[in-house]
Amino acid sequence: LGDRVYAAGTRPSVPMCATGMCSSTSSTACPETSTNRVSYIADGARLLVQSLPIAGGNAITLELPERRETMVDTNDGARSHAQVLHPFGTVPLDLVALPGGQYVSVVTKNSYYIESATDATFGVILPCLKTSTSDWLLVDMASSSIAQRVRTHCMITNVRPGALFPNWACDDPPEAEQSTQGDYQPVSVGALFGVR
Repeated sequence: LGDRVYAAGTRPSVPMCATGMCSSTSSTACPETSTNRVSYIADGARLLVQSLPIAGGNAITLELPERRETMVDTNDGARSHAQVLHPFGTVPLDLVALPGGQYVSVVTKNSYYIESATDATFGVILPCLKTSTSDWLLVDMASSSIAQRVRTHCMITNVRPGALFPNWACDDPPEAEQSTQGDYQPVSVGALFGVR
């Protein structure tokens, strides 16, 4: 757009395993099928947005905060029994720079994972949770912030049966971040007079 190129990427998460740092072969299956598996995410993945001058010079890099998601126990009527998950992965799928260059619109796909919590007496207390979400973000490059976020999709898969607290669901985001078009997974984004 104009004299600048815009790009998006990801700073990877820091997953932890029972033995410490995980390897590239550590499993994130639910229910767990391997002893070499991720236990939890110590530091979540973060979206990076860059603005680079075509003529050369310093790039402006904006590292956005990790997008945590809350999972709630559906058997709790107050919806106060919850687990907060750090993102295992965040993948930018598409990007559009809006006219003027202050705002960049990005759609992302995100993944979350935490292993089961067990006890010698009670067995599995909390099940393994594996979640995927989709977001539409409007990034304000001038103020280095997220101007708007809409979570368009959230789904938990492979929740482990037999746990003391077995039933979990994605908590609703704040009203301003809820999709008015229902649940969908965007793969591209467009903007009038914007530049892809």
